[in-house]
Parts: sequence; structure tokens; C-alpha cells
Amino acid sequence: MRLDIDFSDLWKEVERITRNRSEFVPELNRAQREPIDLALEQGKEIPLEDVDFSGPVASVQGRQVLLYIPDHRLNFDAAIEDPEKGRKFHVTWCKTLEDMQRKKRFERYFATNNLSGLFTISGLRNSTTPDEADVELMVCKNCLDKLNYKGAARGQGIRKTVAVEFKIPEFFETYSSCFRYMPSGLSKPGNQDYSKDWADVSRSKKERVGYKCESCEVELRDAARLLHTHHRNGLKSDNSDSNLMALCADCHRNQPAHEHMHVPHSDTQLINRLRRQQNIKPNDWDQVEELVDPAVRWRLDEMRMKGWEAPEIGYEAVDAEGAVIAEFEAAWPNRKYALVVNESDKVKFPPWRIDTIGEATRLA
Repeated sequence: MRLDIDFSDLWKEVERITRNRSEFVPELNRAQREPIDLALEQGKEIPLEDVDFSGPVASVQGRQVLLYIPDHRLNFDAAIEDPEKGRKFHVTWCKTLEDMQRKKRFERYFATNNLSGLFTISGLRNSTTPDEADVELMVCKNCLDKLNYKGAARGQGIRKTVAVEFKIPEFFETYSSCFRYMPSGLSKPGNQDYSKDWADVSRSKKERVGYKCESCEVELRDAARLLHTHHRNGLKSDNSDSNLMALCADCHRNQPAHEHMHVPHSDTQLINRLRRQQNIKPNDWDQVEELVDPAVRWRLDEMRMKGWEAPEIGYEAVDAEGAVIAEFEAAWPNRKYALVVNESDKVKFPPWRIDTIGEATRLA
């Protein structure tokens, strides 16, 4: 049985009564909720035709996944000794998978959403004895190039660096807006080590800055749950005023070592909507890439490299009667072109062309 809970209406009613409250982050044990989550965490054999590649990254039943081949055969010992010599895991449809499809050489792929970075592989130890081992594998560089993840499409040197420094939790969080369910262990609220009076300390800090984000300056008095209190030095027990910083949820997740934070797509849209209403607009590409949803950021990098002007973030599409019919993650009004995160966000808006971030690959 699936249990989906949307607290947005509840928050609206709470904010009518008071803004003096602490953050509440519900956490569900998804492994118990859906058998598919437990199967994916352990690694599930799956035909590639059952993997959904319609979005920017691979998914199975609405869950973001990694694809890998357990069978390493005679390459087993080499893969254990050096991850670079093992089979690569895939995060999206790429040239490697296209080539295997063309040659009809698809092997037994497994899908997983395990965050540990370890993959169970099998093969012949010392070329003679069947064995299994949990090893680190490297991400496919062609996948990184296809996504332009962290600018990987800019060149071979950058692509290699991105592959070596690749972190699965950070990657999953980058594209978390595209999925309804995330794996167990991701985005767990970190309430440990806070002082007992943390709720009062946090509220006091927000009040002193007028419920305004100290980074982007969006005012969140009417959406107080989206304003967080950040510890600059990472020590949750250090509540000195110089160590505290009020940040909107979007700016908070961009802080160092905060890749674990999951901000729902709807919250990002609300923050951008409030920024726009308060006339907080990015003036250049650097500001655009700071404020845009992370799932869109690296796709925008391609437009920037091609010389496109910086887009408008959170652009509202208005029909002939003046009603807002859609909200685009990034839009170029002069080009009549826009990007959205998911297929469900697309609308017909002639003469505009609307692409998902998965469709916007290698624009001319």
C-alpha cells in the first residue's frame, strides 16, 4: 500500500496562526512501504526495456537508479584492485548503451538506488574460482557527458575529474526534483547535536533578520517553514550569533557539505515565485545558476557555453485572459523557448517550444 502525504495545505493553515514554530521534516521508511525500494537497495536484475529513460536520468517505477553489470568474469580481480578497471555504472541513456543496443550485446543489468557506492560483482578469482565481492565502481563518463553533469561536457579533463569525484548521494539530490520517491538514507533530517533551546534560538535569529534570507534576500514571513537557520562552521552546538545565518531552503542546500538536503520541487518553485514578486532577479549567468533548481543547472551550462543570454527563472506563462497556465524553470522570452523539470510540467504554449531537461540535449 502506498501512503502519500502532502502537508502543503496544513502549512498554509499553520502560517495563518503563527510563524513562531520549529521546522518539521517527516521521514518515512520507504523500504517497508514499497517492496520495490528494498529490492532496488539490494540490487534488482531488470531488462533495460523496463528502465524509464524519458527523464534526464534513469528510473524504475518512479525511483532514480544506477545501472550496472554484476558479471565481471575474468576481470574480477582487476576490478577489486582498481575500480577504474571494473565495468562502469550508468546513470542515463548514453553512447555506450546505444552502442550495446546496436550490436545486440545487452547483458544482465541490475538496477540499484543504494547510496553506499559499493556494488556486488561476481567473477572468477584468480581466473579459476567463482566468487563475489562488494566493490566500488566508476561512473560512465559518457553518461556524465550526456548530462553535462558539473560541466563534464566541457572537455576530457573536466569529465575525468567529475568522474573521480562523483558522489552518488549528491548526484541523486541534484535530480531529486524529478522523482517522487528517494532512497532510504537520503535527506534524513539531521536533528542530532542541536541544543535543547534550538527552536527558540532559530526563531530568534529569523526574527532579527526580518524573516529574510541573508543570501538571496527573499523575504519569507508568509512562508516561514522555508527559512532555515544555518550553522556556518557546521557545529550545531555553536549558537553564537556570528555562527548563525538565516537562509531560504534553496540557498541552504547550496552550502558546503549540504548535498544531503532535499528541497521538494514545489518548494523551489514557491521560493522562486516569491523572489520574482519581490523583484529579486538574477542579473547574470552566475546568479542564475545559483538560484535555479539543481536538476536544471548543468543543462543551462550548455546554453551558457553556446553564448545564450541568461534566462528568466520561474517564468510564468500567461494565456490570453491573463491567467497563469504554467511556470517554467528557465525561459528565454526572446527565443520563445523554455525548460521544465518533468514531462507533467509541459504545456502547449504556442509559439513557444517547451522542453524537459531530458529533451534539451545538445541544443544547436
